[in-house]
Amino acid sequence: MPCSHNIGNIQEETAIHSPTMPEMKLMLALLASAIKDLIKENVDPLDRQSAIRWIFGEENNYVFSFETVCLHLDIDPIRLRKRIRNTFDTPRTTCYRNQPPLNYE
Repeated sequence: MPCSHNIGNIQEETAIHSPTMPEMKLMLALLASAIKDLIKENVDPLDRQSAIRWIFGEENNYVFSFETVCLHLDIDPIRLRKRIRNTFDTPRTTCYRNQPPLNYE
């Protein structure tokens, strides 16, 4: 399955949630920004690593942690992490030419 197809599914899954409260909009923007930092070809490597640390990190005791954001948006964080990991575990040439592999640690 091409990488772009999986990315579209992730974006669709997060797009179905249309929050009305400003805090929820901020959380959705934060989540979308992190996913975009993984998707974009010409993103700064530090931004990509920051997104990876936020999404796959274990810090979940603050209001804007990945898990907290997902739970407030009624998105299963475990399922979304799996989908993101599966999307980016495809061969790197499919998604990003000349980019190093993602480091989840």
